Amino acid sequence: MKKSLILWLLMTVLAVFSLPAALILADSGKEKILITEEILSGNPAEAEGIVLRIPSHWRRQLLWDTEYTIGEGKTESSFIFSSGQVSWKEPEVKCRADLQIQNSFGTSFGPGVTSLSWESGGVYAIVNSVVQRTESGETHTEVIRLGDYSPSYPLDFSMTTGFSIEYEGDYMQAIDYLSDFFHIRTAEDIAQVTVEKNTRGEITKVAFQHFDTDEDVEIINAATDGGRGIYFVYGLRNVETGEFADRGQNRGIFYFPYEEDTRGFRKTDLTQVRKQQDFTDNIIPAEMLTDDEGKFLFLAAEDEEGYSLLVYRLEGEMPVLTRRIPVKADHSSFCQMSLEAGGILLTWDDNSFSFVTEEKGQYRQWCSGTFPESSIPFSREHVCIFDGKRLTLAAYENWYGLNVLLAVYDEYGQTYSGRYVHSGNEDTDAGYDYDTLSRIMPQGVREGQSVSIWSWGMRDGGFAEPLEIFRRSEQLP
Repeated sequence: MKKSLILWLLMTVLAVFSLPAALILADSGKEKILITEEILSGNPAEAEGIVLRIPSHWRRQLLWDTEYTIGEGKTESSFIFSSGQVSWKEPEVKCRADLQIQNSFGTSFGPGVTSLSWESGGVYAIVNSVVQRTESGETHTEVIRLGDYSPSYPLDFSMTTGFSIEYEGDYMQAIDYLSDFFHIRTAEDIAQVTVEKNTRGEITKVAFQHFDTDEDVEIINAATDGGRGIYFVYGLRNVETGEFADRGQNRGIFYFPYEEDTRGFRKTDLTQVRKQQDFTDNIIPAEMLTDDEGKFLFLAAEDEEGYSLLVYRLEGEMPVLTRRIPVKADHSSFCQMSLEAGGILLTWDDNSFSFVTEEKGQYRQWCSGTFPESSIPFSREHVCIFDGKRLTLAAYENWYGLNVLLAVYDEYGQTYSGRYVHSGNEDTDAGYDYDTLSRIMPQGVREGQSVSIWSWGMRDGGFAEPLEIFRRSEQLP
């Protein structure tokens, strides 16, 4: 009998018969879960004593917790049945600050609107000028040079944090202030504006399209919460070439202070932004973090040589550069930077990584390498332990299964890699890998990974947090 049918029958038993008897029946099969080790390269003794903990579920009601100790070949499982579907904690919201060029315009207008009367400039001023040149009953299109209206791009700005945030003062005036503050030149960029009016002279349609050119630029942002304010950095990248673009913009590390009120809301006045550090190098930010103690700020950034990690010591709110560490000498697509016990892990979408450690207050690259290439999720979700001599990395083999890939590294490179096959992946009823309703799946929530069924497979939504690795002697009670 196929596994999905067996699980369905088990669910029926749990629903119909008494819960204690049903749990005994279900629990009796837990020892049948097996983890099989496949050595891919190196010496498996490098991973001896490491425990893989793989929590899994079927339809969020049948829940298994399976542990496998490398070197012992021993699998242990526990089982829980939930009468209702279990939900898992969503990943915490990361701090974000997004500075973007205004390049679109709303097209919804009520009856009787004859003009656009916003007092702010930017796109509104450009569109309003075309409105004035459009006759009743006419659809009028113009291609305009943005620099004829403003030397700097009109910008949009927003923050996202784990807390509710309020912008003090007039938001549109603050946006105009930031457009002048960052002053990204419009240069020779152009846009097309279309305005449609009915026979009564009322606006029925407005369209604003920023034309792509060989010099078209995009804004790349990075931000982190500093405890009493948001650190923010951005760079301009040429859309066509991917290289740094110079539009005379204000460059550096910026700081938006905030205050927290009695409701737990954070309040900020965007016009109080301060420039804390100046940039002279042509860098494009990848990600920025502060350490848990608020003593350091880390900025992963790309330049013409590749990627570097910039380490800043925080003196109050002021970041002071202490080290610039080259971490990758090419232009692969950056994925993320994470603070781990004993170091900082940076990953790229080609499954390469760099691990940076701190020794006596000084940071250095401890090792770099490539995780086994068959692992799709590694660059975005992984687990990591470091004992000062060995770095152990693990990740699910793919988005929809329970197999785990694990690799061990010393300072000079990889010393072992292995594949750990979970017997729950033997279900062939699913037919397709993305049919998650018929499969035993990892517990947890993935953020932003709802993927097309024709690409990587799919699952609920970045980080399947429950996957764990640890040494048995280090397991917390």
